[in-house]
Amino acid sequence: RLTLATVAAGAAEASEVCNDLLDGDERFALPDEAELDTGGAAPVVAAAPAARTADADKKAARKARKAEEAERRRLAADQKAAADAKRKAERKAATATSTPPSRSSTDAVEDEEEEGSTLDAEPPRPAGAGGPPVSRRKAALLGDDARDFDVDDALVGALVVAEIWFEGEDPDQPGLEAKRRPCVVVGVNEEQLLVRPGYSEGGRRARDWQSYEVGDWREAGLDKVTYIEAETRRIDRAQAELPPLGRMTALDWNALW
Repeated sequence: RLTLATVAAGAAEASEVCNDLLDGDERFALPDEAELDTGGAAPVVAAAPAARTADADKKAARKARKAEEAERRRLAADQKAAADAKRKAERKAATATSTPPSRSSTDAVEDEEEEGSTLDAEPPRPAGAGGPPVSRRKAALLGDDARDFDVDDALVGALVVAEIWFEGEDPDQPGLEAKRRPCVVVGVNEEQLLVRPGYSEGGRRARDWQSYEVGDWREAGLDKVTYIEAETRRIDRAQAELPPLGRMTALDWNALW
């Protein structure tokens, strides 16, 4: 075709013949432009299935709750570590103060001479008896708990019984979703109590290093050794049994913070 077109364009003697061939012979016909467009229409992409909005919202809510709970646990763990360190330091200082000095032979002789005069003396008082009263610390609440709850209410420090829901299945008690437990009140508002649940000795929570063993559990109104959880829970006031079982001693209360 290129040769025929060149001859036709050169106005040679055979130009007319070349033009006739170009115009009439199908072998030298140009392809139709429409035939060149072999591309088909773009495939219709099926619309994606509708998103399950409800499930997504639930997952987001669960994720937010887990993040919030993880943050509260971290803060509680930090508080517990600080409280443990302070309690150990106080115990160490108290032990150093209460340790009697070494006794010499002279002291022993003097004691023997004064034995008769001390027979009628009053028996020694327990350690700490008659000493200055121990002041109670304020509950060290953080974040939303500090904003929403009063730590100066008369119920703060008291032990109440309330229904506490399990976080996941308790391997020690499979099938149970909640249980009534003694709880120490750490904050109060008009509708809710902020509590730290108590657990019996030997239970899973009692074995948790973040729990605190109540020293004077009888004074607190408890009937057995109890461990107080480091984490806080919000419960409705109507959910708690009143009047309280008792009240934690200042030493046990201060050990929580």
